[in-house]
Amino acid sequence: MEPDVLKVQAPNTKKRKLMTMLVDTGAVGFHVYDKRRRLLTRGKETRDLPKRSAIDVGDGCRLLAEPLEEVASNDDDFIAGISFFSRHGAVLDYARHTITFLLDSQWRKVTMGTRD
Repeated sequence: MEPDVLKVQAPNTKKRKLMTMLVDTGAVGFHVYDKRRRLLTRGKETRDLPKRSAIDVGDGCRLLAEPLEEVASNDDDFIAGISFFSRHGAVLDYARHTITFLLDSQWRKVTMGTRD
């Protein structure tokens, strides 16, 4: 069985390339694949990993991810742990492959997929 991922977009990406964010309820925090760091630092003077970043998870839902940690990963661009989902009031429904986020007093539902 393939793990659930969200197709997301990072800020500062002109071509709006979709990337994968692994939904990992066994992890804590928000992790960035070391090769994707440049997407988060584009247009900035420093190449250090920022402390936070907005991630567009779809359906007009843009969430703040913080703190960011860099990891080596061959499969996914981002790994979101349970603290990320808890901070955003997320309800994960694995049977329907959806995540519903509470954003500005509104519920926003996004659909999880596989890596394809």
